[in-house]
Amino acid sequence: GSTAVIATFREDDDINATEVLGRLIFSGSDVGTAATRKTGALIAATASADWSSSGTSHQPTDLQFYTQDAADADSLGAPRMTIDDGGKVGIGTVSPDTLLHVLGTGANGEITVERDSGTEMLFQSQAALGTIGTQSNLDLALKVNASTAMIIKNDLNVGMGTTVPAGDL
Repeated sequence: GSTAVIATFREDDDINATEVLGRLIFSGSDVGTAATRKTGALIAATASADWSSSGTSHQPTDLQFYTQDAADADSLGAPRMTIDDGGKVGIGTVSPDTLLHVLGTGANGEITVERDSGTEMLFQSQAALGTIGTQSNLDLALKVNASTAMIIKNDLNVGMGTTVPAGDL
């Protein structure tokens, strides 16, 4: 069978870093005319370094994802998420340092991990404090080599070497 393809193609003698290769734009109008069309989201592919013209396969490219918020109707602002040419994902940053890099600009950087009908974990970077904990009424365990080394029960009893502490540490 055949596959449908949406493609952008940039024919250029020299593609340099920061040049946009293509954009996928999501726009609409709530009054039905092209003159009032507004962009709601955009995905851009950008060269992250100069492309090689020597015939080798070296075309480093970043993908950047933009979305419109309710506060600013005229521009998309900075990218909400970036996937760089090394596969690193940045949320709130265009230059991720690790496989997943979350940056809170003017707010805490937070990652929530939740299981349906289970616990909700919060990893938070504040101005002067890093926190890890549960957001629900469940225990928190620290594991080493797949075994529980320490547990903080929801009643705040702490156990080291035991998963059923009888009292405070």
